Amino acid sequence: MRTAMVPASMSLALLCGGLALVLAYEAAMPPRNYRLPDVPQRKLAPVILLQPSLAAAPIETFSAIDDRPLFNPLRKPAAIPEQTAAVSGPPPAPSASLVGVIIDGKQQLALLRSPNSAFALSFAVGSLIDGWQIAEIDPDRIKLRSGAFEHEIDLNANRLPQPTPGAPYSAMQSLTPQQQTPAPVMPVSPAP
Repeated sequence: MRTAMVPASMSLALLCGGLALVLAYEAAMPPRNYRLPDVPQRKLAPVILLQPSLAAAPIETFSAIDDRPLFNPLRKPAAIPEQTAAVSGPPPAPSASLVGVIIDGKQQLALLRSPNSAFALSFAVGSLIDGWQIAEIDPDRIKLRSGAFEHEIDLNANRLPQPTPGAPYSAMQSLTPQQQTPAPVMPVSPAP
């Protein structure tokens, strides 16, 4: 086994020695003088300077762009909501009820449920609900703003009235029809 490795290592040593001689020869040779080919020079086109008297067009010339906005399919200008609210008054109060409030440090969320929705949705400060913007979220209420008008939704408005001690429980009779809507029931699968 050792005898088979000797010719292979001998041939590799001879190859490395030959490559070292070629490298030494290339390093010792003086550099050759190369002559760069002549490249004909092109004449450049004359540079035309713009006249300094040119000025931007007045802003009124671009009013057609504002009158026909590009991303509106009807190509009509959008109405400003604050102007319409000042003329017609506040929008109708949202028909959502406050189910809960989540306050975790700087993160504040209000859980609102509309009468035609099965589940409550979460909204942060600044969210829009039926034309009203959530301005403030407190532990027991949220404040909505639309222009100069304000509206509050109280968390206690959704609580059932407390039964009086000793009296039979008849809370369903004192609820409004909107509060009598039953909450959705999640189906429970039988245990295996």
